[in-house]
Amino acid sequence: MLQVNQKSRGSHPYLRSSKSKIYVIKRDKEGNYILLKGSINNEAISILNIYAPSGMALNFLKEKLRELQEEIDNKTVILGDLNLALSELDKSNHKTNKKEIKEVNIILEKLGMLDLWRKLNGDRREYTFFSAVHETYSKIDHILG
Repeated sequence: MLQVNQKSRGSHPYLRSSKSKIYVIKRDKEGNYILLKGSINNEAISILNIYAPSGMALNFLKEKLRELQEEIDNKTVILGDLNLALSELDKSNHKTNKKEIKEVNIILEKLGMLDLWRKLNGDRREYTFFSAVHETYSKIDHILG
């Protein structure tokens, strides 16, 4: 059973079960990211949940990943709404910004991150967002590890 402890440990609330402890390490005031660290079954883990604002997603992502790079290691999972396609397969109309895709993948590669869904599903197409204005489907929600 997992519970949120209302008492804080230091200045951070935490999640607790018999085999896990997860602490809030950093978050921004706007609610665009939260970094959790702790352990599950005595295995260290970091979880970074990000919402990258539409229209400025690439710059936001570059800034936050640079800011948090010391916290990101091989035990980190990044997930959330990145508001970016990470591959041409992530858009139904194939009109992707190839420069943007390349740039974000270079950043992720430097951090040792890859799109776990794409790794497991190859060229399969599934989407997480529909734009009625553009009549396109996109995969902008990602899980990276």
